[in-house]
Amino acid sequence: MKKTKLFIFTLLIGLASLLSACSSASTNSGQETPKQSPEKTASSKLDEIKSKGVIRVGATTTGTPFTFLDTKTSQIQGVMVDVAHKLSEHLGVKVEIQETKFSALVPSIESDKIDVISAGMLMTPERAEVIDFSNPVYRYGEGLVVAMDNDSIKKFEDLKGKKVGAQEGTIFLKNLKEHTDISVQSYKAMSDMIVELKNGRIDAFLADYPVMVHMINENKDLNVKLVKGYETQWAGDVGIGMSKGQADLQKAINDAIETMKKNGELDEILKKWGL
Repeated sequence: MKKTKLFIFTLLIGLASLLSACSSASTNSGQETPKQSPEKTASSKLDEIKSKGVIRVGATTTGTPFTFLDTKTSQIQGVMVDVAHKLSEHLGVKVEIQETKFSALVPSIESDKIDVISAGMLMTPERAEVIDFSNPVYRYGEGLVVAMDNDSIKKFEDLKGKKVGAQEGTIFLKNLKEHTDISVQSYKAMSDMIVELKNGRIDAFLADYPVMVHMINENKDLNVKLVKGYETQWAGDVGIGMSKGQADLQKAINDAIETMKKNGELDEILKKWGL
């Protein structure tokens, strides 16, 4: 009997020790498990710009009056350059204009070489798939350019069977290629198309209407003309381009643009450049 009681007592002590050990192990396990640190929120593009105190702006040298190289000052100037300077003032940072080929503007955004695009770039659905845009700054379409003595080409339909030029990276080139009855030629710059037109290697070319107006007015000896009465096929809006998903930067730029529209700053810029 005594042996039986001793066995039961020993068994109870063992169970108590086992339960205590399990409880202790459970408690210690909870204490030793490191707490997971919350992931750091990546700084936004707007935060980066304000932290650096400068916004990098991609602009071309071939888009007068939107962006062009002033040979007297060797600086890029124009409508969208002035807009970029005003935007930087509203954002409270300095502006750094970076010379960029038109066809390289979007890739430069994607590779983070620039923060925004401020040029004569139309906001198209295709471009909106890879970058975001601000609210519109200006609306325009293409102009049809022919040699000064050419009176046979008056409308888009007259381009059938003709050799027609357009600049690389523009919607005009993309859309022209859809017309298989037109022999489409691509060029890096408008100046190249003017030379080709004057030499008779193309019959006409399509280019940004306001750019050609300014170019022809400033250079009376070009011997080319815009076709009067030509109906624009692909009108669109110009805005500020930026990388995808930067809602805070987009809002800040949109707010600045709306302020510029209301206080007359944008009208002053457009008037300065004949728009």
